Order: sequence, then structure tokens, then C-alpha cells
Amino acid sequence: MMKQLYKTTGSIIILTTIVLSVCSCRRIANKVYEIKECILSGIDEIFDNGFYTNPGGWDYIRLPLIAPYQLLSLDNILTERFWVLVIENDVNDTDLGTNVVQSARKTVETVGITDSVIYCRYSKELSPDYNDLAIEKFELAMERFIIVDTRCDSVMLIEEEDEFRNALEHLGVHEPVMYQVDSVYNDFLKNKKLLFYPAENK
Repeated sequence: MMKQLYKTTGSIIILTTIVLSVCSCRRIANKVYEIKECILSGIDEIFDNGFYTNPGGWDYIRLPLIAPYQLLSLDNILTERFWVLVIENDVNDTDLGTNVVQSARKTVETVGITDSVIYCRYSKELSPDYNDLAIEKFELAMERFIIVDTRCDSVMLIEEEDEFRNALEHLGVHEPVMYQVDSVYNDFLKNKKLLFYPAENK
């Protein structure tokens, strides 16, 4: 009788411990989610300086991606645009930003965003500003694809499309969709549409 009571009591204690653990884990998970949302909100607030609404200035145009990442093209009076992937240095900095990568390619042709991952394809053509000597001297990147995981600011340069798609798959991007940068910019300019919006800008 006593043995049965001990077994029953033990089972109740174990079951109670499991239930409490599950509830505790859920509370922790909810708290972690709240903290993450707070951090993301804080990031958006930091860059709430027109980052997602400003199309550029008199001598440059810009396409916001995920703050602080953007595509930038200088000399907006030119009929042909030369897009580079740039990270904004500081909201109070007058500088337009720093190139995420020093590429030898002529321009970023297409861009896509899935969740927090930015991915771009560069043109086959090289920049007319660089010859072979300059490419070697300045160690310019020749790869045609770039992936930026904004969760950890990791940057991957990739040459082959198969490898590019495999890398995206690894990051959870199973069906990447890419758009012509000029078309996305024109839509942003006319209709204020972007590939990504922070919560308060939706």
C-alpha cells in the first residue's frame, strides 16, 4: 500500500515538474519574443530619419532595403544608373555610407529580400573605372552574387548561381524572388513601395 502511494506521489511530482517546466519555458519564450520585438523596434526608431521614405538628393538616388542597408547610385541626372550596396554609417553622418563590398562589377542589377535576408546579383560587365591592374591592386571583388543576413550583419560573396541558391536555402530562403533595381526604385519613387517595411511604416 505504502509502495503504491509512494509511486503515485512520485508520478504526481514528476508530472507537476514537467508541467511547471513547460509553463516556465513558454513564459521564457514569450519574454524572449518581447525582448526581440523591443530590440527591432529600437533599431527602427534609431533609423527613423526618413530612411524608408527618402529617395535621395540632388546628386544621388537611393533605394532603402533594410536599415541600415541601401542601394545607392550617384549622379541621378545620368540615364544609366550604377547601383552599389551601401551601409549607412550613422544617422547624423553627412556621408552617404560605406560600400558593403568593393566590387569590380558595373552595377547591382537585381535585388530581393526575404525576411531579414538581402540578396543581390551584380552585372556581368565590369566597371569601366577599373582595369585588371586596379582590380588586383585594390582587391576588388569579382563575385556576381552577394547575400547579407541582417540578423548578424554577415556578408557572403558568391560567384556561381547554384552556390548562391544553396546558401539562400541554408538561410531559409527557399523561393528567392529578385527584381530589377531600376524598376523597384521607380516604384518607390512613384508609389512609395519597397521590398521591406519596418512595422510602423507599413
